[in-house]
Amino acid sequence: MFVDPTNRLRYIEAWDDDGMIRMRSGLIFHDDYENWLSLKGNHNIELSTGNSLSAEDMALRLVTRHHPGYPYSIGHCRALIDRLSESFNLHRSTEEAFINNNGVFVKYTSKDNEQADVNHFALVLKIPVWVKGCQALSVSYCPKTGSVRAFINWLTDKDHALLLEHLRSLPHKTALRHPLLLPTYILQLHRTIMEPYRYEVDQSILRIENRIGYAVPGLLYYKPVTDQLLANSAEGHGLQDIVRRLHACNTELGGIAMEATFGKEYGVFLKKTLLKLNEWHMLPEEDNWWKASEYLRHDIDFTTNLFFTVESQVSILKDRVLSHINLTFSIIAQEENKLSRAVAENSKRYSAAMKTVALVTLLFLPPTFVATLFSMSMFDWNGEKPIAETLSSYFWIYWAIAAPLTFAVWFIWHIWWKMEEKKHMKELRASA
Repeated sequence: MFVDPTNRLRYIEAWDDDGMIRMRSGLIFHDDYENWLSLKGNHNIELSTGNSLSAEDMALRLVTRHHPGYPYSIGHCRALIDRLSESFNLHRSTEEAFINNNGVFVKYTSKDNEQADVNHFALVLKIPVWVKGCQALSVSYCPKTGSVRAFINWLTDKDHALLLEHLRSLPHKTALRHPLLLPTYILQLHRTIMEPYRYEVDQSILRIENRIGYAVPGLLYYKPVTDQLLANSAEGHGLQDIVRRLHACNTELGGIAMEATFGKEYGVFLKKTLLKLNEWHMLPEEDNWWKASEYLRHDIDFTTNLFFTVESQVSILKDRVLSHINLTFSIIAQEENKLSRAVAENSKRYSAAMKTVALVTLLFLPPTFVATLFSMSMFDWNGEKPIAETLSSYFWIYWAIAAPLTFAVWFIWHIWWKMEEKKHMKELRASA
């Protein structure tokens, strides 16, 4: 049966039953919300002693949800979220942090007075909004009872199932009570989501390198640029297309770099927070708690180091992309230079031909004009007439028509030339 994801929450709970840690998970619907919070009705838990478990004695209560829509809102019933925050004692900055798109991580401590010990710990986290996820977490921890209450937003059903499997497989079940268990898991989840996408970008760059014949990293391999690639560039499938793809990869690498930097800084933050928890004596001084803290510390150290590595890899990839962009522009420039040289050579040959035509015209035009002029009917070369009567009295008509027509043609050409100059200058100013 289809269940509207905006109409239910998912939960994971863990409790101690006569020295054994037990767990359960399920869905919470609006009409059953209060029963779940108070462990009433179908949500009642009967211990091996025959007594019912109280909500305050629950070691871990975790609520998760996935809102597939707009990531800058809680995306759920306001009354339910407020009720959850009140029951779990979540920090008041939870909502503001959850709708922040730049990411945030911060810890809070509370105590009754200046001389008293810390009696409450809270941590709020939001992964920066990115194409591959933006998980948000708010944790509340009570040192007196050793209990954890948490809310994770934007966690898919698949990731929820993986989280449940991770919690069930913990070698030290005391870690279920540890305030940094879920923050550490989100750190690991963030890396496992980001790393495959970084690999996809890396493979995309490698495919582009193979297309342009660039040396494969780590190998002394070179393949010359093919004529087919150069020919296709004019159609948008060659070098021009490669430049667009490289710029797209560079943009993606910028996003990955931001995510890697955030993960690195968040990992360092968790390591310092773990030290502070021990300084504030918020964790019981017992062997099982010490083992749980060491287990989480190792995960934090390893994952943080991986983020350092990813950040270095992204830096190298960006250098590779910029190198390829410069190389591609250089190849395009070389091809344009070849074309310019070919055009220049053709223009030179055309100019030589035009010079020949002009020279021939200069040689034959005057005699042609003289021959044409004296072949007109304005002249009568009949030898029987006197020379004075050879020229017709209407000869002035020729000049009366030819002179204005010549001036009109020159004037029209002059106007057309000025208009073309203005158009050319306008285009130059627009392109500047």
